[in-house]
Amino acid sequence: MKNNLLFLFLCFFSLTAYAQNSNPRWSIAGNTAAEAPATKRLGTMSAGVPLNIYSGGTQRAIFNGATGFFGVGFLTPAYRLDVQDNINVNTTGFVNGFRINGFTVLQTPGVENTFVGRGAGVNTVLTPFAQNTFVGFQAGGSNINGDRNTFIGRAAGYANVNGRFNTFIGCDAGLNLVTGNENTFVGEHAGYRQVSGDNNVFVGGHSGQSPALGGTGSDNTFLGTYCGPNDLSGDGNTFSGYRAGNNCNRVTEIVFMENSQDFPL
Repeated sequence: MKNNLLFLFLCFFSLTAYAQNSNPRWSIAGNTAAEAPATKRLGTMSAGVPLNIYSGGTQRAIFNGATGFFGVGFLTPAYRLDVQDNINVNTTGFVNGFRINGFTVLQTPGVENTFVGRGAGVNTVLTPFAQNTFVGFQAGGSNINGDRNTFIGRAAGYANVNGRFNTFIGCDAGLNLVTGNENTFVGEHAGYRQVSGDNNVFVGGHSGQSPALGGTGSDNTFLGTYCGPNDLSGDGNTFSGYRAGNNCNRVTEIVFMENSQDFPL
């Protein structure tokens, strides 16, 4: 009788073990569609029960059972992804980077380049052109082989193709400058109409913004809101003050101060 009971117990245990390990089941070697159909799940089924992930006997990550938040190295996640420690993204080109809503918003490709914002520096050739800092939507967006430029603001320096050593700060500052070196435009729309030229300093909202696109002058200094002449093809001018020189056409080596729109000093 004892032998019969033992035999029945062993048969029941074997059937139970077979049922628990028979197909369909999850396998660390991989599963086919037949072995792991859509009705099969990996995780926990009871409300509020977390899924704990271990390696080497230590818990490394967790899916919070109540919120679905995932923590890596941080076992009480407060966000959809909560990470404790460093995160690395290999930005060997323009394919990789940190994205928001599918758009790349942070990259450090090439040699000492930093691009922050959607479309910032997207066309830059990475070698050997380097040391550019573009911050803002489409800042430096057309740059191909310019280097050591700093463009900060929405579309700042957008049209620059091969200019070097330029600093544009402000919304649309230097937006249309295609080629030119060592220019400094600071202010909203500062140098907006300039398409080429070197060694210009425009400081103030709309400074150096002529009525028509096509400024090509060099060595000019415009200090003040709307400061500068109607024609930006002249060289070596110094204008200071609100709208200083606005009524002048092409001028060269002229000094305007304060609101003297018509007559130079």
